[in-house]
Amino acid sequence: MEALSDFIKNAGVFTLLHLLITVILVLVAICLCFFARKRPAMWRWLGIGLVPAVSGILLWYLRNYAIDRGIGPMGHMSPEVISEERHGAEITLLFGLTGTIVILLLTLLRQRLNTAKKA
Repeated sequence: MEALSDFIKNAGVFTLLHLLITVILVLVAICLCFFARKRPAMWRWLGIGLVPAVSGILLWYLRNYAIDRGIGPMGHMSPEVISEERHGAEITLLFGLTGTIVILLLTLLRQRLNTAKKA
C-alpha cells in the first residue's frame, strides 16, 4: 500500500491525468453495462474503451524515452532513480491496459445480456 501511495505522490501531471481518465472511463463502462440496451451505443463504446490503453502506451513510451536520455526533473538521474522511473512507467502501462480490458469485458457482458434477453 505504501508503494502505491509513493507512486501517486511522485506521479507527474500526465500520469495523474491518465489515471483519472482511466478511472472515469471504467466507471462509465460499468454504468453502460447496466443501462445501455442498444447495440450501436455499445459499438461506439468499444472505440472509446481503447483510450486508456493508448494513453498508457504513449505515456510509457514518453517516460522511457526521457529515461533513456537521462532527463529528469533535477538533471541527470542515478541508476536507482532510473530503476524507479522504469517501474513507474510499467505501472502506468499496466493500469491503462487493465482499464481497457475491464471496459471490453463489460461491453462483451452487456452484449451477451442483450442477446440472452432477445432469445
